[in-house]
Amino acid sequence: MDKNLMMTICLCLGILCWAVAAYFAIRYRKDVKSVIRAVGLGVFASLFFFIYPFAVIESGAFAVPFALLQVMASAVVASDPLSIFELLSSEYSVSYLGIYQAILIVLHVVAPLFTIGITLSFFESKFASLFYRIRSSRRESHIFSDINERTLCLAESIYASNKKSIFVFIGDSEKVEEHREFAQRVHEVGGYILDMAPSEVRHSLKKTRTYYLLGTDSGRNLKDAIHLFEKYDKVGGEQIKIWLYSKDEISSVIFDNLDEKIDIRLINEEQLIAMGLMQSYPLYRGIKNNKLVFLLLGAGHIGLEILRTALWCSRFGDEIDAEFHVLDLNADYAAQKLEKLCPGLAKQYNVRFYNANVETAGFTELLKTIKPTYVVATLGQEQRNISACIEMRRIYGFDGEFPLIHVLIDRADTATMILSNLQISDWRFSKEKRAFEKQELCSFGLLPFGSYSETYSSVRFSKGYYDALAMAINAVRCGIFHLDKEHDAEKLRDLLNKVEFYKNFSYAYATAIPYKLWLMGLQFCEAGNGDITALDDAIPKYEKQLLSQEEQRWVCYMRSIGWQTMPVDEVHNNSYQDKLRKRHARLDAKKQDQLGQIVGRDFARENREDLYRLPAIIRLANELHKKPYSINYIKQEETDHE
Repeated sequence: MDKNLMMTICLCLGILCWAVAAYFAIRYRKDVKSVIRAVGLGVFASLFFFIYPFAVIESGAFAVPFALLQVMASAVVASDPLSIFELLSSEYSVSYLGIYQAILIVLHVVAPLFTIGITLSFFESKFASLFYRIRSSRRESHIFSDINERTLCLAESIYASNKKSIFVFIGDSEKVEEHREFAQRVHEVGGYILDMAPSEVRHSLKKTRTYYLLGTDSGRNLKDAIHLFEKYDKVGGEQIKIWLYSKDEISSVIFDNLDEKIDIRLINEEQLIAMGLMQSYPLYRGIKNNKLVFLLLGAGHIGLEILRTALWCSRFGDEIDAEFHVLDLNADYAAQKLEKLCPGLAKQYNVRFYNANVETAGFTELLKTIKPTYVVATLGQEQRNISACIEMRRIYGFDGEFPLIHVLIDRADTATMILSNLQISDWRFSKEKRAFEKQELCSFGLLPFGSYSETYSSVRFSKGYYDALAMAINAVRCGIFHLDKEHDAEKLRDLLNKVEFYKNFSYAYATAIPYKLWLMGLQFCEAGNGDITALDDAIPKYEKQLLSQEEQRWVCYMRSIGWQTMPVDEVHNNSYQDKLRKRHARLDAKKQDQLGQIVGRDFARENREDLYRLPAIIRLANELHKKPYSINYIKQEETDHE
């Protein structure tokens, strides 16, 4: 082969190596390690083809191994590029020889650098930390304390609405690589994986830094939160926000009593799931003939939280009766646990517990004795939930509306791939077509809720309409009725998150608002223009019923979070609550007038004023929300409670 032609071919092959390397670098641009390795291999491959013409002249038949040795020498700065240039100049006469030599010298310079880079790529955490510090100076960042389904779903949700943010995950990159799905999802959001504690992540405070402490170990989350508080409390981290996942009240007790200079918000996953269920599938949809029969399968952490939430959401006044049935493998233990958490709650609100194993015939026989209108399955495993719900649908029939069966799932794709295909069909063989044809008889109609992607979507983190309602409720309670320069959305959000008790109260009241509207024959209209005049007209008409409903709801809510009645004779110095022992004198409705005389307050008048603040709450929530909701009337056939 002609020597000059061979050099041209080698030049083309070298350029092709660069193109392939650039393609993979762009394709995997969100993974620092992959980019470094792709470009590095491209440099070494192109260097081989650029050296090959020299190797042919120098070693003849041993050109390939000689060229490989030269590439290896170049990678560790042990080659002599000047001798290569001299031989190329004397043996080849192509017009682009000068460009060829220039590229060759550049490759000799960068090859050792990529040798170092590829070596450093095996220490990805340190390298990623440097990259993060450089990029974070210009962008806000989200730091996740663990790599699990919670953090990944939340990161994906934030990334969908704000692709410019930087995502950092705390974990061992090598272990994450073993879980290929997790690794891929981290790469898709452009996340960095750092092997260090959240408090050790270094960045400036020029931009907002949001920490999500969402590990499965609540104790570890709490320790990380305290370390972050100690780190930023002294410097006044106004740009620092912390979301803390905890299963108990230890965190609220600690952070409610700290003089916060940073924004620490607590996450109660069970509460998010329970309120999300009551919002997406309100209990009044399960009312038939002015009666709600609630059936719960499984009384674990989530199940008991759903039960407690359903109890105070189901307070519709005196016209609608509600009864509750709980089936669990160890119902006696669940009943005792509920009694410890909320003394007297089950007895007062007609909650019945049954020992039942969903895998035995006793479960089927027990179901036949209960005629529920609203069913929730939280048995601890997605597959068991679906299986039990299928059996219930077979037992209770395929009415279409009753009973409503809600199944707790972990992953959203379960709802799209499995639940939507649960149908009964009649298959018949067609002699004309010589094939089986199906006729769909009915669907199992299972309603999914509680997936990680739903629970940990960014909408549920101070961006949804119920968050706006909660902020508005707390603001109106504090005498703030409109947004202004002093009280903007961020200030109202900070005010809501200041005290955990009032935050939970506000979210509970926000969840109950659609129930109040339903009692008046009204509903929220999402595609509206913020018109709520129908509510202004309806409140005077339903005033007595609404006051009774709210009194019952509030008492049940307080009991569901563990508060008990304080005797009126224990009220001293106008203080009618004991926060230490969680006792409150207003939980006894019969003693309201007597309590009012003791403390010098007209509780009936205050309750009425609170009721008439509902339009102001919704108007302020509409100001906070970019898509203001309207209030309109429900069609008469959709409700039979009047």
